[in-house]
Amino acid sequence: MSNKWVVVYCKSKEELRAQQNLANQGIHSFFPKIMKEKIIRGKKTQVEEALFPSYLFVNISDSDKNYSPIRSTRGIYDFVKFGVNIASIPEEQIKQLERLCHAHNQHDVNRELLYKNGDKVEIINGAFKGLTAVFEVEDGLERSMLLIKVLNQENKVSFKNLDIKKAES
Repeated sequence: MSNKWVVVYCKSKEELRAQQNLANQGIHSFFPKIMKEKIIRGKKTQVEEALFPSYLFVNISDSDKNYSPIRSTRGIYDFVKFGVNIASIPEEQIKQLERLCHAHNQHDVNRELLYKNGDKVEIINGAFKGLTAVFEVEDGLERSMLLIKVLNQENKVSFKNLDIKKAES
């Protein structure tokens, strides 16, 4: 008896409710979410957002043809269909999607720790690639001000946050 992944369309903003109700029925589902930086009330914060809003991936048995318990689950509108066929996703693509979401969220969680004044950082892109600098302060939402020692003189230079990483001690 093998399982397959199908796609269901959820009512607006009810993906988590649907996922919880499916779990209560013993049905495994996957709702991919990613962390994003957003500006809320003038402050940069990390928020979790749906990768595919209103869609949920549900793992069901191939032999079970009675889909009405899933369709009538609170929060679910219906299955995604192509004609009369229910849309299915290969297991490998779901695993890959899980890995990508996990890797992306881990990266963002590490960036949330961000840098403190005085932290040593390494420049990983651009003309100064490979140099070590000292983090001074955030310079807007996507940039940071670093102190770089060039010709025995410290210079303040603004870099994209994506172009720096914490230096390994």
